[in-house]
Amino acid sequence: MLIRRFAMAVGIFFACACQPKEVNLDGVRQQAGAAREKAERDRITRDVETAIRSKDFNKLSAMQKEFATSRERSGSGTWKLEIYHASVQFHLGDGLVKERACQYNKKDFVDSWAAADPTNPAPIITQAQLLTNQAWCHRGVAPAASVPPDDWAKFADGLTIANQVLETNKKIASIDPEFYAVKAMLYRGLAVSPQDFDALINEATQREPDYYRTYFNAIWRFAPQWGGSYEQMEQFARFAAQKSKDGEGASLYARLFWVMEGCNCDILQKVADWPLLRRSMRDAYVRYPVGWNGDQFIKMACLMNQPEEASLYVKAAYPGMEPSQVQGWVASTCAAAVARS
Repeated sequence: MLIRRFAMAVGIFFACACQPKEVNLDGVRQQAGAAREKAERDRITRDVETAIRSKDFNKLSAMQKEFATSRERSGSGTWKLEIYHASVQFHLGDGLVKERACQYNKKDFVDSWAAADPTNPAPIITQAQLLTNQAWCHRGVAPAASVPPDDWAKFADGLTIANQVLETNKKIASIDPEFYAVKAMLYRGLAVSPQDFDALINEATQREPDYYRTYFNAIWRFAPQWGGSYEQMEQFARFAAQKSKDGEGASLYARLFWVMEGCNCDILQKVADWPLLRRSMRDAYVRYPVGWNGDQFIKMACLMNQPEEASLYVKAAYPGMEPSQVQGWVASTCAAAVARS
C-alpha cells in the first residue's frame, strides 16, 4: 500500500525537516478576517450560478480555463479551481437526494455543455462527479449489511459508469487536477486494489502535487470503515505534506486534519503529531495569514491543549490586544472548542 511504501521516506523527511529552525509567527499580521474569504468564495459561486441559470456554457468553460491556468488561490490558500468545481457540482446536483429518488435532473444540461465545448475538462469531470453522487445517494449512509440489494446494484453500476466517463475522456479531462480528485472518490467506492489506488495517487501528485481536493478525497480511503485506521490516515497526511512540500511546506498535514474533523471522532487528539501539526499550521498561516485559517488553527491548538500556540494566532489578528485580553479570549475559545468536540 501507498502508506507502507512511503512511510520510511516520509519519516525521514520530517525527522530532518522539523528539527531545524521552526517557522516563527513573530511579526506575522493577519491580513483579512474570515468574512473576506467567505465573500471571495461567494463571488465565484454566484458567477457559477448565474452562468448555469443563463445556460452560458462559454462562461462556465472560461472560468475553468482561467482558474486552471492561473492556479490562483483564495486568501486562505484554497484553489479557486476547487471552489469553482464544488460550486458547479452543487448547483447541478438537483434531485440527488434520497427523498427525491436520487434523480439526476441536470444531466441534459451537462450533456449540452459537453457538446458545446467538447475540449473543456469541466463538463466531463462534472458528469462523472454527479454520477458518483447519484450512486452514493442510492447506497445511502446506512451500514453495508442494511443496504438493499437493488441499491447495491445501482451503487456499483453508477460508479462504473462514472469511471468510464473519466477513462474514455482522460486525455481531455486529466489536464484539470479535479479529474484525480473525483477519481479518488470513485476508486474508494469501487474498492479497487491498493496497487491501483497507489498508482492513481502517484500519477495525480506527479502531475499536480499541490491540489488540495485530491488529498481531501483520497484520505478517506484509509478510514476505519474502509479497512484502514486513524493511524493510516495520519500517515497519509504526512505523505501529502511530503509530496506538496515545495509549494506548501508542511501545511497539508494541518489542512487534512481540518478535513478529517468531519469524522466526529476526536481524530486530532488521537493521532496527530503535535510538533508536526504546529509546524504545519504555521507554514499555512505564514503563506496565507487570514482569519479563515487563523480561527481554525486556534481551535486545533485548543483541542491539542496548547493554549500558548492558540494565543499566537489571536495576537496576529489583534496585535494591539493586551496580554490579559489575549489570555481571556483564548480561554473562552478553548472552552467552547473542547465543549463542541
